[in-house]
Amino acid sequence: MSHLPLTGSRKLASAEEALAKFASDIHPSSTAATVRLDITDATSIQNAHDVVAKTLKERNLPGLDVLVNNAAIAAGTPEAVYATNVIGTARLKDAFLPLIPKGGSILNSSGLGSNTRFCQRPAIMPPTYPYYSSSKAALNSLTVQWALDEEQKGSGIRVILICPGLNAMNLNSYVEAGASPADGCKVIVKEALTKDGKTSIFVHKGGEHLW
Repeated sequence: MSHLPLTGSRKLASAEEALAKFASDIHPSSTAATVRLDITDATSIQNAHDVVAKTLKERNLPGLDVLVNNAAIAAGTPEAVYATNVIGTARLKDAFLPLIPKGGSILNSSGLGSNTRFCQRPAIMPPTYPYYSSSKAALNSLTVQWALDEEQKGSGIRVILICPGLNAMNLNSYVEAGASPADGCKVIVKEALTKDGKTSIFVHKGGEHLW
């Protein structure tokens, strides 16, 4: 059975530029197709859904195996941060859920959403991004609710949280100091390929993460 990785981006040119950075490390058969997507825009979400649904049908694929919710902003007003990190993610999940078949997964990315990290003394890290962290804590709660809902429906869809660790991204100020995204994504790929795994868990590369 063939597979087609899809990546969503507000700007197609930016997505192509990002993918080009990893072109030499990606097997030609795994080249991702880009779909225009702004998760703060309901129309954009619907258009992206329609494109993905059409693509699945044209390629005779049974559905969307994995939905990775990693869109986020770290700085800005609380309204802007929550619009992307919580509300937009929730709307995207609701729109794409019908495309996910039994055995599929929803992977939410939320490292700084761990309240335990900030409750420890001395604190593991300062509250650099309070709106970001609190929005991700909200996503943690949604993940648990979504996982329970799918479990009670018997859909066979697992919903989990993943912390890929500190990676070099434009999202933060660690573009040079953070780990390579190629390393950070390994735990995501591992969980994406896991079938019949636990649901409602929080994991990172070393195992289960603190909630």
